[in-house]
Amino acid sequence: MRDRVRFFTGSLLLSSFFLIVFSQSLDGQCEIFSEDGYSVQVSLIPTDVITPEDCEFGYNWNVEIAYNIRFLGDNPPANLWTLQGFLYCDGDSSFFNLPLTEDMGDTITVGNLYRAQNDCDVVTLDSLHCDSIVLQIQGPGIPDTMITCTSFGLQCPAGVEISRNDFCVSMVWDSIIPPLTDSIEFDGAVYYYEEGSGTPEDAAVYKSGGGNGACNAQADSLFGDLIIRGDTCTYSEGPVLPVQFIDVSINQIEVATVELAWTVGEEIGVSHYGIEQLIKEEWKPMMEIPTTSSASYHAIAKGLRAGKHFFRIKAIDWDGSSSISKMVTIRLADSERTPIVYPNPIAASQELELLYGNMDDFIVSISSLQGGQSSFHRTSRGVRLDQLPPGLYVVQLTDKESGRTYVQRLQKI
Repeated sequence: MRDRVRFFTGSLLLSSFFLIVFSQSLDGQCEIFSEDGYSVQVSLIPTDVITPEDCEFGYNWNVEIAYNIRFLGDNPPANLWTLQGFLYCDGDSSFFNLPLTEDMGDTITVGNLYRAQNDCDVVTLDSLHCDSIVLQIQGPGIPDTMITCTSFGLQCPAGVEISRNDFCVSMVWDSIIPPLTDSIEFDGAVYYYEEGSGTPEDAAVYKSGGGNGACNAQADSLFGDLIIRGDTCTYSEGPVLPVQFIDVSINQIEVATVELAWTVGEEIGVSHYGIEQLIKEEWKPMMEIPTTSSASYHAIAKGLRAGKHFFRIKAIDWDGSSSISKMVTIRLADSERTPIVYPNPIAASQELELLYGNMDDFIVSISSLQGGQSSFHRTSRGVRLDQLPPGLYVVQLTDKESGRTYVQRLQKI
């Protein structure tokens, strides 16, 4: 795992569930509001697939995830009670832990999922079909609850300065602060992380040459292309674009229906927003949304077929100029959301239930990885596994009405 500076220390504990449906970049953010006046902001970026060097006969793999956990608002607690997650790839889940206090760093999943291929040197998150994360959270003023978190792509810093000797780059974000990367690139040079959390009060500082020397020259605004995790943030001299997109997300809310939501910073002369969909390699206008005094907008797209869909938002100025958001994607299944068993891992004292479904609507079968059937008993809400020893199991859910079968791996602890 890469060496990453931590700004805070601690650990967490959670019992509510947050499903983060990621865009192609698999980046996501949740903000959970408590009843005590504070909120918890969790930013996650899967960064690398951990594999062995040799995989002639298949291999086990895990994923490294960069995280940034912040407590905002009034009366923040010393720590949460639970905070952990499950990365879902092609229907299988892999558990990872998160700290219980404000912190920034890396974590690695511990599922050791098996892949019967010999592609360990080229495998990616896309080829593993990693498409969602479930966060489990509980803390002071945060009861058991379930929230769908938004997805986001590259979060460009709101302000970037470079020293006049080109030795130091400092960056700040207005609100959403993603996990900081170890290095950035500008004008062909590599700058390495030195210090700072990225807030306006504590800028994230990157220095060339690995941080050897002092950054004491006067700084000016940076103009040009700044490369962060392989993506480009472009800063230009002259007038500010009509709008700054802070966050854009897409979620399925009904069969064949999705909701696009976006948050903007300062709106300068924006007339309206256009929703565009990529159809046969061409962006087609779908609808228009007028501007309001709110910084948050949403739009509903209905009648979508099963498959993958691509959308973006265009902010159109009164003079005809425009700003375009990042692209968001979503895959719609033939029917409603796939049922997901939770909690996973599950303890002996817990009851197995379903996200997006009712256990009574399914025929349930639980077996060991070797194929032997395992005993369990049904309850009014779900399934209890008191008699099963700790280990890995396969849960098969067969829809009583449609006959469709869903298979998921379950860990009992």
